[in-house]
This record gives sequence, C-alpha cells and structure tokens, in this order.
Amino acid sequence: PPPPSNPSNKNDAHSGEDVEKEACFILGLLAIKQEHQHAIADAGALPGLVALLGRHCPTAPAPSGGGPPPGASVVRRAADAITNLAHENVVIKSRVRADGGIAPLVALLESPDAKVQRAAAGALRTLAFKNEENKNMIVEGGALPTLVQMLKSDDPGEFSFVPFFFSPLKFSGVG
Repeated sequence: PPPPSNPSNKNDAHSGEDVEKEACFILGLLAIKQEHQHAIADAGALPGLVALLGRHCPTAPAPSGGGPPPGASVVRRAADAITNLAHENVVIKSRVRADGGIAPLVALLESPDAKVQRAAAGALRTLAFKNEENKNMIVEGGALPTLVQMLKSDDPGEFSFVPFFFSPLKFSGVG
C-alpha cells in the first residue's frame, strides 16, 4: 500500500490528483472495448467517477499564474471515462443516471476550463443518445441554455462539438 499522505504537503495532494487522473484515463481506455464496460462498472468504478465529478467547482477561478483550475484534469478524465463506459451501453447509461452522474456533468458545463466543458458535454451527449430518461434529466437539469450559449462562442472551433449534442435530443421529441 502507498504511504499515508500528509494533507499539508502540496506534493502529496498533487500526487494524489495525478493518480486519480491516470486511473480515470486507464479506465477510459479499457472501456473502449465493450466487453470491459460491464466489468469496470461492476467493479464499482461508476460511483467513484461520479464522486470525482462532484469535487470540482465549476465556477472556481483559474489560478493567478494561469492554467486550469485545481482538479480540472481529473474531472475531464472522469467525464471521458464515463463517456467511454456509456458508449452504446444502455445499462451503464442508466447506472450513471442512478448514481447521480448527470447533475455534476450539467454543472461542469459552466467550468471556466473549456476542456472540462467539452468533456462534460461529450459525456452528456453519450448519456442522452437513445436514452429518453437521461435526455429528460439533462434538459430538466438546465443544460440547454449553457449549450446554446456555447453555440454562440467567439471561437468557432472551441465548441464545434455542440451541434452534435443536439442531434440525439432532436430525434427524441425533447428539442
């Protein structure tokens, strides 16, 4: 087992964040194969990933020296892992909803970090695709105004993925 961490030591906190980020990245890579998706979910990864999403404060300002807000890279990797786990997997899409994963993803659309916003929107798109309950929860959670605002971004390439988010909603009677 790893040695106990000292919360007053910045290096320990950073190291823990690095471990979480890498674990999320590896789970996301493994989840690309459909046969691994259920094994990962059954091992208890979904509640852990959802918990990581909730730890990041979307409205926290970026550090004065620049760079992403604290925890942004972990949250982005957790959202990406959820995207891969839920890809074409109705059962896992429902489990993410049941574990409370939609609300923090909607909140992350407000992150000051564009990469976090993209990852959250991508996860929401995957969760919405062919899942009426998730679509309704995303809309009821208030995601639409933020997604529409993303369409109006000054940087046309920054949120070019947003129109693709609306396609699963369009065919569901939601939009």
